[in-house]
Amino acid sequence: MTDRLAVVGGKLSDVVKLTYFVTDLSLREEANRQFERLFAEPRPARTFVEVSALPYGATVEIDAVATATAPH
Repeated sequence: MTDRLAVVGGKLSDVVKLTYFVTDLSLREEANRQFERLFAEPRPARTFVEVSALPYGATVEIDAVATATAPH
């Protein structure tokens, strides 16, 4: 996610909403730890959703919405 944001001049602090899609709800605690480690207060809004499957056998997919940044 950091690399994708950087392509358009963004950073993690530009993220305003995350949606986690997971195949196993027990992954929530690990996701919480990573979320708290990566995002400073005030942290973005987020939603955690269990799904039956994800592409390529993934266990987690994260959709992020970030604010637009002006070109430098």
